Order: sequence, then structure tokens, then C-alpha cells
Amino acid sequence: LDTGAEALTSAPQRLVGVRRARQEGLDALGGGGPRAQPLAQPAERRGALVERLFESTLGAMDVLSVYLGVRLGLYRALSERGTSSSKELAEATGLNERYVREWLEQQATTGILDLEDDGHFTLPAGHDEALLDEKSLNYVAPFGKLLVACVRPIDQLLEAFRSGDGVPYADYGDDLHEGQAEFTRPIFDSLLGSEWF
Repeated sequence: LDTGAEALTSAPQRLVGVRRARQEGLDALGGGGPRAQPLAQPAERRGALVERLFESTLGAMDVLSVYLGVRLGLYRALSERGTSSSKELAEATGLNERYVREWLEQQATTGILDLEDDGHFTLPAGHDEALLDEKSLNYVAPFGKLLVACVRPIDQLLEAFRSGDGVPYADYGDDLHEGQAEFTRPIFDSLLGSEWF
């Protein structure tokens, strides 16, 4: 696991990378502020927007599938077993085999899990840290909770836009505060005393 000096800098570097990628996306759309070089043609801007939203949609689907894997204990069980078929993993977790199989296949298709020649699935080295190690600065599993929480009260949010009323914090569910706490905990634990003070 990444626990040395490299780990202490990985989270800030990751955030810088995210900000840079976001700025590049805004620049391509012509909406990145004074630094932006707007694309000359509406067709180029349209293409950049379509590509950006398509990639974002695929990413959101990945994050939602990660949410399922974390909440249902699929990653944990797969990590503990080392390798599993869909039937074995379903039995280990007490879940329906067909649903587990479809989840495993999606995870392998997007490269989150590896599919072996014998039809067994594994959690690759490195991915275990990102998805299971709650103390690591590379722990990204909480993103799923945050995404689900943000869309949980979508009907109330639509109505709030019409009425001007608010959406109670409680309507976002436990995933919101749990996701925030789980994401920031390793940052505070690793950096608060050593880097920030």
C-alpha cells in the first residue's frame, strides 16, 4: 500500500490534476474565463460538449457501479477470496448470482476488475487500495456515496427550483455526510499534523 511520502502528495496532486482537466474541458468549450481560447466554430464547441458529457456519463456509471460494489461488500469479499467466479462471489455475499455476474462483467469491461482466462474475477493490485483502504489518500470509494446522495432528492430539488423553497439536508440521506467524512478522513489524518500545521 502507498503509505510513504508519495502518498502524502498523491491527494493534492490528484486534485490539481482534476482542476487542470476541468479547466481544459472548460477551455475547449469556450467557457473557461479569461485564459480560455474559445473554439472558432459552433460545430467544434458542440463536439467538445458532446464528448465531455458522454465521458462524464460513462464516468458516472462507473462511480454508481463502484457504489454498488462497496455497499454490497463485493469488493471486500473479492479481495478476501483473491479470485472468484460469479457463483462463488454470490454465495460468499448472499446475493443473487445473475446480478453479481452482470456487475462483475461490467466491472471487468471498464477495467476496474480483471477477468482471468478461467472465468474468475480478481481485484487488481492497487485497485484494492483505492476501493477498500479507508486510511489511504488514494481512497476513492466515497465518490459513489457522494454522487448517489446528490441525486437522491432530485424530485424535491426540481420542485425547489419552482417554489424557491429549500431541500432539507436530511433528504440527501446518510450517504452525503458519510461520503464526505470517508473522503476527507484520510486527508486530515495524513496531512493535518504533518503538512498543514
